[in-house]
Amino acid sequence: MDAQTRVAALVVRGRSTREVVDELHISANTVQEHLTAVFDKFGVRSRRELVAAVLADLSGFA
Repeated sequence: MDAQTRVAALVVRGRSTREVVDELHISANTVQEHLTAVFDKFGVRSRRELVAAVLADLSGFA
């Protein structure tokens, strides 16, 4: 699992930037850089939109 995926997974689980920093031992700036890249990949602009996009993708597997 790459760094962007790990950050995105934690954010989708409701973790704050601080919690992601503590869990992955990376800087807050790095978390934000990874999130920006993930937002671009999903075509979203916020954590809320990311969660909605991920849940929509998962509903296709049900």
